[in-house]
Amino acid sequence: TPGSPFDEPIGTEAALRSWRTGAYLQAVRRFADERLRLTAGARVDHDAALGDGTSVSPRMGASLALGSELTLSAAAGWFHQSPALLSVAVEEDGIPINRDLLPIRNVQGVLGVAWRPQEALRIQVEGFWKEYSRYPVLRDDPRISLANLGGDYGFVGAEPLEPIGEGRARGVELFVQRKLTDAVWLLGAYTLSSSEFAGSDGKLAPSSWDVRHAVDLTAGWRPGSRWELGTKLRVLSGRPFTPFDDARSAAEYARTGRGVPDWDRIGAERTGAYARLDLRAERVFDFGGWNGRLFLDVQNVLARPNEIGFTYTQDPAFADGRRPIDG
Repeated sequence: TPGSPFDEPIGTEAALRSWRTGAYLQAVRRFADERLRLTAGARVDHDAALGDGTSVSPRMGASLALGSELTLSAAAGWFHQSPALLSVAVEEDGIPINRDLLPIRNVQGVLGVAWRPQEALRIQVEGFWKEYSRYPVLRDDPRISLANLGGDYGFVGAEPLEPIGEGRARGVELFVQRKLTDAVWLLGAYTLSSSEFAGSDGKLAPSSWDVRHAVDLTAGWRPGSRWELGTKLRVLSGRPFTPFDDARSAAEYARTGRGVPDWDRIGAERTGAYARLDLRAERVFDFGGWNGRLFLDVQNVLARPNEIGFTYTQDPAFADGRRPIDG
């Protein structure tokens, strides 16, 4: 890293061996000539790496067919997820410090309606809400939730944490499936949603994956029994990012080559819109008792640069001190 005070790379190594076990039970019952379908179940999980790693997750759902064209559905439940192993393995002076974390809890509900006016057309609308609790936040600055730090692969969570964060998500999705011919089909989806999380101060801020608008359009063509060609267009509104503290970043950059986020403004700004066009060709081979698939998948065929965040820089080529991260 430019400006780093260290001559050699610094690394750390930790090992964690543990068990995660789980079991689930589900029952389905149909009524009224199978027009009404009820589902109920529960899952029990245990994470031996945590001091209190046992969780019970009940859930239930129902669907009701109103004639041949309209179906109503509803579902609700509690769900749990263990913290990342990266977080659980953190040590200070050889002593694990994050074993008091708890499985993240998510209470959620979904309501939907599906309409099939003809055999080749299906339209579905679903609304959802989610309430999160026991989410990890930074021990040294408990205003900051891990959900606000980044949704990409990396070392998010490799520090002391406390299970006191909360969050929520809301949204509605419109899904359309259309079969034009036996060989040509279309899928389209639009989602309007929000995702916000808070630390110890209870102040909700956009999570790193809070994309308010998302459009997915997919088309496929089967010119024969062995070939399939497809394309997908994805368009997303901007992702949140936390702006830099200019004064503190200038001082930090001279020492480590990095900027300092302004944590009083978590997720206050957003990147530009994201758009990507993908193409795929697939060939199926039949060898009697087994078969195989050969495919070519080309992503972002238009080579469009998409900003997914920024790093701090004092390069004069970037007047605002932000170097875009190309996704």
